[in-house]
Amino acid sequence: MKQVFINLITNAIDAISESNVKAITFEAETEDSCTSIRIIDTGAGIPDDEMSRLFQPFHTTKRNGVGLGLYICYNILSEHGGDIDVQSVPGKGTTFTLKFPGGEF
Repeated sequence: MKQVFINLITNAIDAISESNVKAITFEAETEDSCTSIRIIDTGAGIPDDEMSRLFQPFHTTKRNGVGLGLYICYNILSEHGGDIDVQSVPGKGTTFTLKFPGGEF
């Protein structure tokens, strides 16, 4: 799980690097025996045409990227019975929501 957070926080830092407003917010809640953790950034957001390819191996939009970060996150969460959801608004930012069944991770 540590690697999941490293990858998502690194992506959020990269995303806000050229934004006027630089903020990364973390939220957590437990509801109906499911814990959710959100990582929210005020970066450039993800274009709609990129959303469907986010978790594919070797897909990257970064100049020096390898394209394995989100792929690894997805697989780690799947192995633990969790899920990851992404919501993004170009020009506004992105929210990654990690969902863990059983109320704890």
